[in-house]
Amino acid sequence: MILIGSSNEAKGSYPCVVCIYYVYGCLQEEMRRIHLEAVEQGNPMSGAEIVRRVLQKAPSYVRKEDLISERDKELEAHLETSLADADKQRQEFEDKIKSQQDQIEKQEQEIRGHKVTIDALQASHDSLKEYVKSLAAKINGGSI
Repeated sequence: MILIGSSNEAKGSYPCVVCIYYVYGCLQEEMRRIHLEAVEQGNPMSGAEIVRRVLQKAPSYVRKEDLISERDKELEAHLETSLADADKQRQEFEDKIKSQQDQIEKQEQEIRGHKVTIDALQASHDSLKEYVKSLAAKINGGSI
């Protein structure tokens, strides 16, 4: 983390992992480059010497802007995924509400149908009751 600045700069999100991998890749690349240059010059270096030179040159090839750019890409991808998940959940919720509303409407129609049936039965019952009363009056009145 010394190569990229204080750890306080990186707190709050996940640049640590991104930075470590990025810096590790940069270090490997720079170590290979320094080793190949030394071999081409006929002056092979020890691993410790290569590391010392890499650390001296580190600020020239590990730029904070690159790390921030990489972190921004990661955060943007995470945000897009989160938004897509939220849209999917919203759509599922709306579909569930629509389904429940359709079910409620169907039940209300069934209730209205039953109410019409009950009203018709009540009217039939009332007219039958009146018919029976009139029939009973005829029987009691001696007209039958």
